[in-house]
Amino acid sequence: NYVRERKEAQVHILVTTQSTGAGGREYTVTFIGQQDFSGIDDTLKFITKPSLFLLRMKKLRNKSWLL
Repeated sequence: NYVRERKEAQVHILVTTQSTGAGGREYTVTFIGQQDFSGIDDTLKFITKPSLFLLRMKKLRNKSWLL
């Protein structure tokens, strides 16, 4: 379920991205436990290659032409 106020959620998910020196993207997904999950936090990081970013951008561009 979704809530409008982050304080009402049992898990707060924060996603950040940044460019890498090689042209790819680094994604960081932070899970912050609240209420019943208070004190249970985790972080997931992954890096995509530049070619994956370019492929995704091409797909998005092609979809926009279909609209």
